[in-house]
Amino acid sequence: MASSLPLITLEEHYVDHQVLSNSQEDTHAYSGFSQPLMNKLGSLGDDRLADLDANSISMQVLSHAPVDPSPPVCRGANDRLAATVRRNPSRYAAFALLPMGDPQAAAEELNRCVSDLGFVGALVNNHHKGSYYDDPRYWPVFSTAQGLDVPVYIHPTFPSQDKIYQYRGHYSDSVAQMLGAWGWGWHSDVGLHLLRLYAAGLFDLFPRLKVVIGHMGEMLPFQLDRIIDITEDMNTPEWNRPRGLREVWENNIWITTSGMFSLAPMTCLLKVTTPDKIMLSVDYPFSSNEKGKQFINDLWNSGIVSGRDVEGIAYRNAEALLKLRAGEDYSNPAQKRALGEGVNDSSRKKRGRPPKESDVPAPEPGAPMPNSPVESEAATRRLEKRKCQYCQRIFSRIEHRVRHEKTTHMGEKPFQCQHCSKAFSRSDNFHQHLRTVHSNETTSTNQQNGENSTNSNSNDGNSGSGNDQAGTVFDQSDAATSFFEGLQTYANEHNSPSEGKEDWQ
Repeated sequence: MASSLPLITLEEHYVDHQVLSNSQEDTHAYSGFSQPLMNKLGSLGDDRLADLDANSISMQVLSHAPVDPSPPVCRGANDRLAATVRRNPSRYAAFALLPMGDPQAAAEELNRCVSDLGFVGALVNNHHKGSYYDDPRYWPVFSTAQGLDVPVYIHPTFPSQDKIYQYRGHYSDSVAQMLGAWGWGWHSDVGLHLLRLYAAGLFDLFPRLKVVIGHMGEMLPFQLDRIIDITEDMNTPEWNRPRGLREVWENNIWITTSGMFSLAPMTCLLKVTTPDKIMLSVDYPFSSNEKGKQFINDLWNSGIVSGRDVEGIAYRNAEALLKLRAGEDYSNPAQKRALGEGVNDSSRKKRGRPPKESDVPAPEPGAPMPNSPVESEAATRRLEKRKCQYCQRIFSRIEHRVRHEKTTHMGEKPFQCQHCSKAFSRSDNFHQHLRTVHSNETTSTNQQNGENSTNSNSNDGNSGSGNDQAGTVFDQSDAATSFFEGLQTYANEHNSPSEGKEDWQ
């Protein structure tokens, strides 16, 4: 039964009041939260543990709620969090708080937290004041994470001040705040950020990097096939990296539920992601542990995944990724590393679980990274079918590989110009030829067929009307303050799940 499964949750927040006191901006951001919500954020003691016990949660991976701290402030916060984990080593694990405004210091702090304090990775804001991590100056953090073999969890945050205005319209500021953050904007922004990291070549340089995103994939699962299909059709070298987007998605990205407890997005996610890459998260205290437990029961009863897969989502996948075990004392970093290497299997047998399989050796850059040892041979065969026999490039679909081989390596040119009979192997070159060489002929043909859209709207009286009243000009600093106030109001109204209201996710 699902109700008897131990649960591990990964996106679970707390607030260190010493961190807030070092930043007037951060203090103001949290000042409007209701006292019950702040009490939950500030507590790492008996009341939080009682909530875990009541909902079968064996372990929470703690991370600080969004702030923008300096390196010394991060160091102090991580030391205090490590002390909390040592007091409750079988119930808490920790993601490091990093000073992303100073990437080199962030990399050093990540190394210290994992090597000395036993942390299991880091959770970082989606951007730092509008600056995204496709900028190579941030890459020491990812290099360190790969070297330590720990994940980086990219967490949504508020839009930067230069983007807030995009969510204003003919509605109240509270609606704009919702659209820009938990209702849409910060989810889609994480999805876009992941595509930016891919396009910049981050996963080519760090092929064993592990990245976690929440909220059922931050909208990417629904769009993934379209993105891959269109970009492969375009055959754009700058986008089609040595390791394709499909390969990166399957091998470098893990997904959590984090407060999205609906079977519809889970069903979509399972169409593009293997179950061993999906993990339960609650987004506590902005969502409730009770809802997380109920979701696992709903997933078990739905039949969309096997019982073994439900176990993986509930706790086994987190155990494998973070090298921990539900209920184990791993406050000693050396012991935690030993657990990750498959040691201490005797204690696992005592609890009726099979020994954990040994880690699969990391492949060379560009080589397939199978999801599990059992599936490695089958995954390799599937990969070979999608690999170009001439240049070894890997495609997401066999038909794309066939078209690539015919046009690029066998000289076929399926796109022929109807005006001059010149043939092209690529559709983008063909359309560029039409635009630059035969634009007059194309326009003339369209006019004769009544299809020329150039003049179709020239006299409709609306072409230059504009939207004079939309997008009222406002001060961006005021907008940022308004955004935080909106979040506070929303959290205050929704901090009691028992009242039947939706939680802030």
